[in-house]
Amino acid sequence: MPRPVSDRIMTMRLPLSKDNFATIISVYAPTMTHPDENKEAFYNQLASVLSGILRTDKLLLIGDFNARIGRDNDKCLGRGQTRDWAIQLQWRASTGSVL
Repeated sequence: MPRPVSDRIMTMRLPLSKDNFATIISVYAPTMTHPDENKEAFYNQLASVLSGILRTDKLLLIGDFNARIGRDNDKCLGRGQTRDWAIQLQWRASTGSVL
């Protein structure tokens, strides 16, 4: 069953085989117009959710991160910064556990 974490994050853990599972995380990030405190709270909550997922689970992270593209990218959240959730995703990707 899907498990709501907040109004912006939901998770669901599915069995793939006898001892293998996949965890799906669906997100809807705050837009750039939201206060920095809201955006920071969202990414902190996402980091907390990611840290609670078993390392053996396959991970599928889907949703809308409200990312911006184009020449005005200096205003994008996280530019030049490394976030806890991004580090966890990089590690999982290097181990082949991100779908």
